[in-house]
Amino acid sequence: MPINRGKQKVYLDGFMYTKQITSKSQIRWQYVKCSSHSNGGIATYLDFSRVFNTKSHNHDANPMEVAVAKTKVNMKLLAANSIKRTATMVSNLPNFLLLPCS
Repeated sequence: MPINRGKQKVYLDGFMYTKQITSKSQIRWQYVKCSSHSNGGIATYLDFSRVFNTKSHNHDANPMEVAVAKTKVNMKLLAANSIKRTATMVSNLPNFLLLPCS
């Protein structure tokens, strides 16, 4: 579960969710792009043994957006734990993680 801007995130079925509320038995997660147009959300047990769909999405999942977010988190972790220059780290990334510029 990566942390971005102080909030934990979870990825599920091509959607990203941000941790909102933790109760005694479950965690509620809100879709990262929650707005009046899309307000998907889920709930999980504390140990993630079960996921409950609490609010459905009104649009398709975006797996590429999730892949980009995961790559950014991994690059930040790599940078935080390395003394290498950024250019060196990026040049050593697998090609499938580098997205073409358009």
